[in-house]
Amino acid sequence: MSLARLWHRFAAAPLKWRLLPLPAALALLALASSPWWRTPTAPALTLAGASQLQSLLAELGAAYEAGRGKLLVEGGGSVAGLIAAQRGVIDLAAVSQRLPDWQDEVDLHYHLLARNSIAFIVNRASPLRALARRQLREALTGDIRNWRALGGPDAPIRLLTRTEPSSARQFVEEVVLEHHEFSGLAEPLESAARMLATVESDPLALGYLSMQETELDKRVALLAIDGVAFSRATILSGRYPYVQDLYLAYQDDAAGRVRPLLDWLKTPPAQEAIERHQLIAVY
Repeated sequence: MSLARLWHRFAAAPLKWRLLPLPAALALLALASSPWWRTPTAPALTLAGASQLQSLLAELGAAYEAGRGKLLVEGGGSVAGLIAAQRGVIDLAAVSQRLPDWQDEVDLHYHLLARNSIAFIVNRASPLRALARRQLREALTGDIRNWRALGGPDAPIRLLTRTEPSSARQFVEEVVLEHHEFSGLAEPLESAARMLATVESDPLALGYLSMQETELDKRVALLAIDGVAFSRATILSGRYPYVQDLYLAYQDDAAGRVRPLLDWLKTPPAQEAIERHQLIAVY
């Protein structure tokens, strides 16, 4: 720093500094201007993975950065995220399932972030209140097209689904259908509100809603699956058959870096954000 700039800083310095002998005051100002002594900024945490968690993780990342630390969030999918975490390219992978032991080359640790589930709904006038998993899958794929085959009236099933992209539709395709094709006869609807209104008005409709949406409105009937009712309690206990655990995976080398974030994710602000994204908070 030039002498002129030091002199300018000296003139603007606090009075207690200006009362020091001039050489000492100028030396102190020069030291304060030097970058070497400053506390280094903690490196940003890096997180990538499941596309269905992108909007949630973006919101959590922004909240975490407010006075805590930098969190860089990217997509790429669960598989790419796990590979990157295993190789130490990123700190955390957002994933929708754990790796089988035989594929887990680095012995990853899994932090349960949230749970996801879906309710299948019918009109309150429908006599049906329960289906077996096999029956539901065959109705969704179009193998069963008449309610009579499910114990209902002799009438065609009006099958409803969500337009893409939809996290609810993705859940049904991955968890319920296990990647089988949805029936081409399914009627796509652009919102959960339309799904709810359509099922409420049509005794022959079959649709689905997320956990939060079912809590907000009780105008339709929720189907039990394999004899287990859809509820927060059965989802948290794992009894309801359609539950998806969502994890943040990391390896030993990253454990110290990610611990503050994982602890913060258990706090009320983080748990409330998870619920806002129609997932089930677990802490």
